[in-house]
Amino acid sequence: MPLDWESIHQEWLLGGSAAISPEDVVGAFEIVERLLGMEWVEGHRSTPIGEIAGIGPTLAVATMGRALLTVNKCPTIRLLVERLKHRENAAFAELHRRAAIEAGHEPPALSINSHGFVAETSQQAVDEAFPPFAKNTKPVAPKRDSAKAEAWRIISSVPFYRLVA
Repeated sequence: MPLDWESIHQEWLLGGSAAISPEDVVGAFEIVERLLGMEWVEGHRSTPIGEIAGIGPTLAVATMGRALLTVNKCPTIRLLVERLKHRENAAFAELHRRAAIEAGHEPPALSINSHGFVAETSQQAVDEAFPPFAKNTKPVAPKRDSAKAEAWRIISSVPFYRLVA
C-alpha cells in the first residue's frame, strides 16, 4: 500500500520537515515502492532492535525515487533495478551516473564519503564520537526498555570500532 504524505510526515519524519515538497516526497516513495518494493523502502529505517526515523531515512528513499524517476525510461532499467534490490554498491553509483546524464549533466565523479573520528585509541574514539552520533540517530522505540537501549548503543557503535581500528 503506497504511503501518503500524512503517514510519511508522522511515521518517517516524526512531524518534521524536509527541503522537498510533500508531493515530491510522496512521488519518490511511490516510484521506489513500485520498482524496488515496500520491503526495500522499510529497510531504510529498520535496525535489529527497531525502527529509526527522521530526515536521514526519509531522504534516502526520496533521493532514490527521484533518481529512479529520471532513468525510468532507460532500456536497461530492469537490470539496474534488480541490482539495486540486492543493494549492490556499483548499482547505486550507476544509477546516479545515469540520472545525471539523463538530466543533461556531466557524469559525476565517484566519491566515497564517510564520517571519521581520530583519537589516541579506538576506545577513546568510540567514547568521544558515539554520544553525539547516538543523539542524532535514536530509535523510535520507547526509552523505557533499557535492554533495547543498550542493544542500540552496542549496534550503533560498531561502525566506530571498524573506522578507527
